[in-house]
Amino acid sequence: MYIHLITGVLSLWLLSCQTSAAEENEQASAEIIQIPPVQPAPAITPVDTPLTQLSLTIGGITREGFLEPEGMASITSATEHGLSSEKLWRKMTTKIPLIEQWRDQYLSPKHTGQGTLLYPLAGADLLHADIFFPEVDTIIMIGLEPIGKIPESLRDLSGDNSRYFEHLRNSLNYVLNFSYFMTKSMSVDFTGKIDGTLSAILHFAVRRNYLISNINHVYIQSDGRLSTEAGDLPKGNCFTFLKDGKPKIVYYFALNLMDRPMTYGRRNIPGFTETAPAFHYLNNAGFSYTYVKAGSYLLHNRSFSTIRNLILSKAQLVLQDDTGIPLKYYDPARWHRDIFGVYHRPIDEFSGYLQADMKSLYQSGRPLPLPFGIGYLSRSGSSNLQLFLRKHGESPTSMPEEQAIPEPVTPLASALSGQYIIGCAAVKRQAAAEQLTQSLLASGLAAAYLYIPDYETGASPLYRVYVGPFTAAAEAEPELAKVRALMPNAYIFKMK
Repeated sequence: MYIHLITGVLSLWLLSCQTSAAEENEQASAEIIQIPPVQPAPAITPVDTPLTQLSLTIGGITREGFLEPEGMASITSATEHGLSSEKLWRKMTTKIPLIEQWRDQYLSPKHTGQGTLLYPLAGADLLHADIFFPEVDTIIMIGLEPIGKIPESLRDLSGDNSRYFEHLRNSLNYVLNFSYFMTKSMSVDFTGKIDGTLSAILHFAVRRNYLISNINHVYIQSDGRLSTEAGDLPKGNCFTFLKDGKPKIVYYFALNLMDRPMTYGRRNIPGFTETAPAFHYLNNAGFSYTYVKAGSYLLHNRSFSTIRNLILSKAQLVLQDDTGIPLKYYDPARWHRDIFGVYHRPIDEFSGYLQADMKSLYQSGRPLPLPFGIGYLSRSGSSNLQLFLRKHGESPTSMPEEQAIPEPVTPLASALSGQYIIGCAAVKRQAAAEQLTQSLLASGLAAAYLYIPDYETGASPLYRVYVGPFTAAAEAEPELAKVRALMPNAYIFKMK
């Protein structure tokens, strides 16, 4: 078993992990978030040498003072994994200094670094969270993918692990080359030989020069407290990493952040509501910072209003690309904003999520430079980031009223004119359309929905759920087979 329960250390750390960050220092300047120091760490946080050795193998690297697990050197697949991992990391190795230079100039001066970072819709992307926020004490990562475990065949060197290493590298390909995990790939890569996010998180941790102290299963109790007691409760991994003797806590929870229940794979996942254990946990987690990147524009949807409102009510600083919380929700009286890079329109798969106010802001607002690619438009010179900082005197508030800012059905039908879509279903209730759309998104399909009377005069008041858009019918054909595996009556349709 890879779980190492160190009773004294664990009890102290669970308290540390759950301690809410204090309110903003009243003497802080308007431009800097002051987070009071966290409680002192235990005097000694031990390194788990065997677990660190194994993690280094997963990371495809060696480190002085840590020998490979006995017998690992004779495993050809491990040697090949190390060589292949180096090739995979070449692009990222060049990119990291550019991100760090930008971070030190524009992001780090806005906060003291201490505190808790919330990274919703993260997948296993510890990498970018740690590059942008290297000094935070705690990172809370949330995704739909299972939490995972280290395969026994790797621990005891039994069997052939070549496919494990191959699948691991496949799962990392997109985030290292394009800066994000692809939803469609994750639904496959993290349910086979790699049965969840744990291996990828360990890979990133050792690549970021962390040692491993322990990994524990934690469960969110009904009142939001964390416990190591197993049960039919939301479950996550709690990692304790060490760098230069300083511990960092990283949580990964497999949670549905949509307001309603959904099915992911064979799992039925409860919705994220104000009565859910996960809501109570995050509401009291004291997160000061939030990071959103390549989030499938889910936070634009009405069905993600609870997590969106929680971020707006709790966070002191939000770093995001245009897939994060729409600009219209950031009240200029409460939030200072800096914009970086360029913004023209979303990629074709999400063309309906164009923000006219964001486009106008970029055209008139003198955006600051962004010397690296990030998110869906990952080529340097085509990406965007926005940095929102809560203004001095604007303390975190209660949950904002969702109806204060009406949200249209998205995407707009006019944006799809002349393009092809795969029609999946027509339903009477918008709530049903949203739920089906999210289920298709979770299956790796670029799904959305439209209100049919918006583009068909005299049509019945129905919502059409679809996949696309595509520029030609031939382009839609390969996806049609995938859609029909879930929706047998799906068909290709050209928008007028």
